[in-house]
Amino acid sequence: MSTRLLPDWLDGWMEYTSNSEPPDSFRLWTGISTLAAAMQRKCFTQFGTLVFHCNFYVVLVGPAATRKGTAMHFAEDMLRELGIRLAADATTRQALIRRFKEATNTHIDPETNTPTFHSSTTIISKEFTVFLGYHDMDLIANLCAWFDCDNRWTYDTKNQGTDEIMGMWVNILGGTTPDLLKKSLPSEVIGSGLTSRIIFVYENKKGKSVALPFLSVEQERIKEKLQSDLEKISMLSGKFKFTEKFIEQYVEWYNKLDTESPAISDPRFEHYLGRRPRHLMALCMTLCVSRTDTMIISEQDMNKALSILESTEARMPEVFSGVGESPMASIVARIVKYLKMKQEVLYDELLSFFYQDIDDFNMRKILQTLEKMRWIKVTIRGENPDKILFIGNPKDGESND
Repeated sequence: MSTRLLPDWLDGWMEYTSNSEPPDSFRLWTGISTLAAAMQRKCFTQFGTLVFHCNFYVVLVGPAATRKGTAMHFAEDMLRELGIRLAADATTRQALIRRFKEATNTHIDPETNTPTFHSSTTIISKEFTVFLGYHDMDLIANLCAWFDCDNRWTYDTKNQGTDEIMGMWVNILGGTTPDLLKKSLPSEVIGSGLTSRIIFVYENKKGKSVALPFLSVEQERIKEKLQSDLEKISMLSGKFKFTEKFIEQYVEWYNKLDTESPAISDPRFEHYLGRRPRHLMALCMTLCVSRTDTMIISEQDMNKALSILESTEARMPEVFSGVGESPMASIVARIVKYLKMKQEVLYDELLSFFYQDIDDFNMRKILQTLEKMRWIKVTIRGENPDKILFIGNPKDGESND
């Protein structure tokens, strides 16, 4: 019989954080990251010859004041109360590696009844680009390696030769703006390497306005239950199992990946799509422990995981709007954002708004391109553009609504 106080931890989390301003997606993914942080490397699953660990690189992306830090604050507070090892918000690569070494711990594998080493650390960085540094390729390469949770990760020290960390496991919850992300990541790594391992959660505004962000009496009670259940979740260890229906459903979904249209058409997410099964499996494990201690993943978990993943992926391309080889990429993204906000604008007004960034000739070229893509409709008065009507990107399901 379950000793949980809540029927579903994530549902409780959403209720607990409901009287706050972050968008629902920010609150949901901080909850998911919190569950992963509690499980650490002690929980995993094996699907054929593949081993999946439940860690995420989640980065909340949005303009300033979208309440990324507020969402992450809830997670940080709860994890600190639980005693989960967290890394410093901004640190050097060498200090971070020392932190991993200090985090080495053991747990008893329930199947073999033998002690197993693991170095489980969660990084919560409200300024993720500060954590990354400016084009720090060594740290970027290490983050790629750490994501795969190798049994042994070897590194060279300056004065003491080669050292290794047993049971590497890193979970990241970060926040940044699109502009800062563009500046901190070299353009050549966008779309591959580190960015293919990150789940970007994008929102362009806060969820709602809350003048008095106090917890109600009921929310205080829910917080206590969340903390109690999270402690129980942190005690779980071992291998997840699957129901037969889950296996059937997963195999059917996996076999369609190469024949159906990709979940994200933007070519910069091609490598991300290759890691999508891994992201889905980690999410299934998280949703499973959110509702039960049995560690048996069902088709219910897969259906919910797919729904969350697909909803998040729909907005991922907006993270890299304005990032590209063309020197005009940034201004194009800003023009599209302005047109989307205005819905209908006179050409003279548009040109006046961006006069410091672009001239009449290049503005016309951009509008011609957007019209050919069927994002906008331009009406002509004489030889000059008159009104620009924003239609939207049909591929992303945009509309005038």
